[in-house]
Amino acid sequence: MPKFKLPPLPGGGKRANPPQLEQTPAPCSLQTPAYREEHLRALLPGDQVVIRTTQGGMLGYTLANVEWVNPKNGRFGVDKTGLLASGGNSFYMKSGKNTFAPTGQTRAFALTDELRKFISEYGENPLSPSISLKYKVRFD
Repeated sequence: MPKFKLPPLPGGGKRANPPQLEQTPAPCSLQTPAYREEHLRALLPGDQVVIRTTQGGMLGYTLANVEWVNPKNGRFGVDKTGLLASGGNSFYMKSGKNTFAPTGQTRAFALTDELRKFISEYGENPLSPSISLKYKVRFD
């Protein structure tokens, strides 16, 4: 049986790799774990936090109000869940991870000027591939 060969490219060139996109760090990626923990431990009912959701390579943020804080067990609760109600509305103060799905794709972050600017520009939950491809997310 004969082997199949790909036809040569026009001009005799080699097959090129697709161009790499220039990505800037996502606004939440600028927060170190220590910075995030310090701010999440200082929360009081009525404060605002940002819930980040990553689904299928896309990035979305939701503003949420803190409803309750329990420093004894290191948790706090908010009035909204992440996109698609993934995980619930309770988070750990130390890491910002969701208490119901700590290995999931929903985390809480301190509300910073960068996150405010992003949300005012794109709105909440902008899970659009064209927006998400511009930003590189650090998952720690």
